[in-house]
Amino acid sequence: MRHLVRNPRSRQGMSLVELMVSLVLIGVGLVGVMCMYSQAATTNEYAKHASAATIAAQGILERVQALPYADVEVSADPYDVTSLLPSSLPEGSATLLIEQYSSSLKQITVTVEWRPGRITGGRVRMTTLIGQKA
Repeated sequence: MRHLVRNPRSRQGMSLVELMVSLVLIGVGLVGVMCMYSQAATTNEYAKHASAATIAAQGILERVQALPYADVEVSADPYDVTSLLPSSLPEGSATLLIEQYSSSLKQITVTVEWRPGRITGGRVRMTTLIGQKA
């Protein structure tokens, strides 16, 4: 008869405290996952804009490199070339600076900046040299 009487604590199941602890642990895990998802979305948006800015800056450099050396005029002030940017860059701006590097070389610097709503924005700067053909 001893086997017929069971201890009330040996029942299968969870107590209310165990249930609450497991819900808190699941909640903490879900908050962590949501924070990681939000950060991944922000990083993805930044990477998309950085890629578009890099492609735009490269295109502007290639346009200048295609010009004859004599037509590339040195200027102390940068040219505003924002109109050459794609519309996918939020609040984008671009400048082109041409400086005399040496007697036969000119340095061309393109700077593209953007400022999207959710993150602070970014900047891409590309520099190259062009030379007079001998």
